[in-house]
Amino acid sequence: MSLILRSTSDIVKDIWKKDFSRNQYDSQFLNINEWDYSREMVIADVSLWEQLYYKFGEIGIYVSWSPFAEFYMIVHNLFSHIDQGIETFYGLTAYQEVQLRAASLGAEIKDTRIWTESTPSD
Repeated sequence: MSLILRSTSDIVKDIWKKDFSRNQYDSQFLNINEWDYSREMVIADVSLWEQLYYKFGEIGIYVSWSPFAEFYMIVHNLFSHIDQGIETFYGLTAYQEVQLRAASLGAEIKDTRIWTESTPSD
C-alpha cells in the first residue's frame, strides 16, 4: 500500500475530488517533525495527513503526518464544511478509538502500527 499524503485544505475544501490515488507530496523529501504534546493538537496544527482510508463521497480517515503525532481525523465528506462533519481523536488511546469508530461506520483500518513513539506529557 502506497503512502498518500494530503493537506488539510485539500481534505476539507475539495470534498468531491475523485483522484486521491497518487501522492501529492514526495514523502522522502519532506521533513517530519514530531509533536511535543505540550498541548492538545487541533486540526489547524497539521499541515499534512496520511490517508488511511477513503471512500468517495462518504468518508476519509487520516492520521497526522506533519507534525507526526497520535492524532486522527475522520471526515464525513458530505458534511466536511461543518464541525459536525469532522471527528478527531488525540493521544495515547487515539488509535484504538479511531479503529472502533471506523468499524462502526463500516470502514476498516488495516494498518495496526503505532504512529509515534512519543509519550504525551501530563
